[in-house]
Amino acid sequence: MDEFNDNNKYINQMNTQIFFIILAIVSLCISIYVIEGFKDIIKNPTNPRHSQDELHDLAIFASILTTIVTFYFLHLAYKNYKNSNSNSNSIYLFVAIVIAIATLIRLINLINSPFGNETANEII
Repeated sequence: MDEFNDNNKYINQMNTQIFFIILAIVSLCISIYVIEGFKDIIKNPTNPRHSQDELHDLAIFASILTTIVTFYFLHLAYKNYKNSNSNSNSIYLFVAIVIAIATLIRLINLINSPFGNETANEII
């Protein structure tokens, strides 16, 4: 019975990881859409499909999704490190911390900066 519960627990963990990877893919798709919208504004400044404010809001939403995914994987890295204090888990945890800090800084920067004439790299 314990093996059955362990297998179910492992399957649930894998399902959760799949869910968060799907969120990351959705965030990536939104980011691509924002870049395409920015290209449309450059090509057609008089009649674009989306306003800069709409694209800014979508970029913030994509960044929020990315930040959520990053913090989930930071949590996972921490759990792995707690379970097995190996060199590889230490590196994984360190990298997860750095990436989480970077995504949080990016989100804060997007929220606090107005959307102007940035390049596509600065938007996403």
